[in-house]
Amino acid sequence: MKYLDDVINNVKSEAKQLFKGMLLDKRMHIDSSVNEEQRRELSYNLEKILLRLLKEHKRKIERETLYILKEDIMDEFLGYGVIDKFLEDPQVTDIMVNSPGQIFIEKDGVVEKADAAFENEHQIMSIIERMASDSGRRIDLSSPFVDLRIKRGARVTAVIPPIAGKGPLLCVRKILRDVFSLDELLEKRTVNKKMLDFLKYCVRALNTA
Repeated sequence: MKYLDDVINNVKSEAKQLFKGMLLDKRMHIDSSVNEEQRRELSYNLEKILLRLLKEHKRKIERETLYILKEDIMDEFLGYGVIDKFLEDPQVTDIMVNSPGQIFIEKDGVVEKADAAFENEHQIMSIIERMASDSGRRIDLSSPFVDLRIKRGARVTAVIPPIAGKGPLLCVRKILRDVFSLDELLEKRTVNKKMLDFLKYCVRALNTA
């Protein structure tokens, strides 16, 4: 996420270091396994850290900006970073990360550039490693490719250097729980009219065989 000025970016950077230290002091794993009660406590403590740092930097921000800052840090350490919101969005079916500033999503059957970005490749690597760890797998230089399923019911494919020459690549395909009718597939542009007519013809041919 891009912030308004360097002061807020500095506050975020300092808050991340303090938050990481707090997690280590509590001997908590930096992953997505914390329960709701722990998450509420961590969120409360992180907000206090941010407010203290903002006061030290003599910087006032809107409550909404504070919330976004806090959730951004929480997602980075305890979730899957900036793609968390797309994992929670039922209209998004695919998430593709080609670089820190190139995140694409498929929403309602249409691929579009997401209004989100990682800060650097290290963040992408951290998310990939967390996904692998959460699934009991690993990804590193000796094993630079992984294909797995995460707890949220999505299939993840990730490739890192040296196989991925320009940096880590990540693709997440969510498992749909809804069954769509043919008309809904046509409306979402998953199929076109010719494809739909061909499918109907095949079904009729099977029924009359």
